[in-house]
Amino acid sequence: MAQEEEEVKTYSRLVRRLEDRLTHFMDTEAEKFASAVSMFTPPPKIIISPSRKSWRVAAVDGGSGILPFADVNVGFAAALAVIHDDEYRRKIMEPRLLIQEYGEDDGEFSDRLDIERETMLLMLAQKVVEENELDLLIVDGPLIPRPKYVGEYVYQLKSLIELCKERDVMVAGFVKRPQSRYLSTLGTDRSLLSATLEKN
Repeated sequence: MAQEEEEVKTYSRLVRRLEDRLTHFMDTEAEKFASAVSMFTPPPKIIISPSRKSWRVAAVDGGSGILPFADVNVGFAAALAVIHDDEYRRKIMEPRLLIQEYGEDDGEFSDRLDIERETMLLMLAQKVVEENELDLLIVDGPLIPRPKYVGEYVYQLKSLIELCKERDVMVAGFVKRPQSRYLSTLGTDRSLLSATLEKN
C-alpha cells in the first residue's frame, strides 16, 4: 500500500493573529518587568559590557535519573561544565550513585537525589571559577536557596556567590517557569525577599 502524503497548510491570517497576540503579550510582560524594577532603590546600574565575542563564559548543568529495580531504586547524578575562552572545553564531575534506603519512600528518595545533583552542580561551578579567568558564569538553577534544600546545598550556594564576588565574575541562574514565577513574585516584595535571604 502506497504511503499517502498529507499536505499541511498554515493560513497567513492565522499566523498574523498569533504574531500580534505574542507581540502584545511580550509588550505587557516587559511593562510589568520595568514597573517591578523601578521599585528597587537604588535602581539597577547600567553597565556597558565588552563585546560578547571577547567574553570568557562558563555554563554548568546537572542531570540525574532513577533506575527501578525489584525492591529498591538506584539514582545517579552528574554535573557538566562547558567553558569558552577562545576555545570550548568541558569539565565533568565524577558521577555519583545513590541507593534508596530501607523505609525511604520514592518521593523522599527523589528529593534526596535532587539535592545531591544540585550540590554537585554548585561544587563544580566553584571549581570552574577557581581554575579559570571568567567574565560570566551561567548556572542551571536559582541563586536564591530553595526552601526544601538545606545543609550542604545552601553552604555550597553561598560559597559560590562569595567566590564570584571575590573574583568579579557575573553569575546568572536560570530557572524553570513555575519556579521563576515564584521568584518573580518574591522579588517584587523587598521585605519578603530580604527576610528570605537573611534566613538562608
